[in-house]
Amino acid sequence: METLFKRHKKNKETIVILDTNFLYFPFEVKVDIFEEFNRVLNKFKLVVFDKVIDEIKNNAKGKAVHLLLNKKIDKNEISVIPTKINYIDDAIIDFVKNNYDDFNIIVATQDMALKKRLSEYKVSIIILRKKKYLELVQRASVDV
Repeated sequence: METLFKRHKKNKETIVILDTNFLYFPFEVKVDIFEEFNRVLNKFKLVVFDKVIDEIKNNAKGKAVHLLLNKKIDKNEISVIPTKINYIDDAIIDFVKNNYDDFNIIVATQDMALKKRLSEYKVSIIILRKKKYLELVQRASVDV
């Protein structure tokens, strides 16, 4: 019980990791995910892995997403995490395993396989509901 409280201290920074599929929502379902994050969470930092940027840049449908992402990065609204791991789901899991004690980590994803893997670590996730709004699904007590 004591370990659980140590892991979720109120002074820990909350980091929201953006999975690739989440960044397409503003264009696919017309949901302003950035406004929705502010509705769902209090204090948080949005992060994306450099491989997500590469994946979007190399996708024919990703031009508008890439432009929006670069704009948010330039404004320091999203931070980029470099990784040597090529498969993004593995990079997310690796980050969770290595940083769970230092941050309150939330992953924004619709990927079923990734959600299942994250459940092993009791990491909360943010999902899109009814193609209209974001919802925080808590798998452990995270300070939001």
